[in-house]
Amino acid sequence: MPVKINNLTNRPVSLRLKSGATLHIAPRQISGECMEGDVRNNHIIQKLLARHVLSMLTVKSQKKKIKSPKTASQKEKTEVSKKSSQKKKTVSTKDKN
Repeated sequence: MPVKINNLTNRPVSLRLKSGATLHIAPRQISGECMEGDVRNNHIIQKLLARHVLSMLTVKSQKKKIKSPKTASQKEKTEVSKKSSQKKKTVSTKDKN
């Protein structure tokens, strides 16, 4: 599960993760997402968490609602209803003349 790291100090913090990547966090800012395994197994980050230099935020995954694609029969129904409404409009304008 991805996590974010919050820098609680007024100084920038640089962290080397287990994956080899380095996080540079500005004062009072939150880092981008990183993997929980990089943070949980890192003894330096654990020390900074214990000293309240950093705090860890878990990222909740948001499920997006995906609209189901219209089936062929649904598309045909909408096209038929559009055509019939257009025909009604043309008939009504002809009747007025």
